[in-house]
Amino acid sequence: MALVAETKRGCRSITEERIRRGKSMRELSKASGLSTAAISNIERGKGPIRPLSAQKICNGLGVEFDSLFELVDSEHSPKDEG
Repeated sequence: MALVAETKRGCRSITEERIRRGKSMRELSKASGLSTAAISNIERGKGPIRPLSAQKICNGLGVEFDSLFELVDSEHSPKDEG
């Protein structure tokens, strides 16, 4: 079983939270230690989000992990149930 982080249903998206906090992608990149390309891909939903990357984003935004993300089994994601 591999865990991935997914944005919680009904919660603000990463992009909305970043904008709400007045941060550009470049600023979040510096604050989180992730590349701007990685943040862009995560914000656009390109592929799974590793838990460590999700935690780095939360640290960069100054929010708690569980305010934006939940951990799910990558082989049975609730979002796959459509």
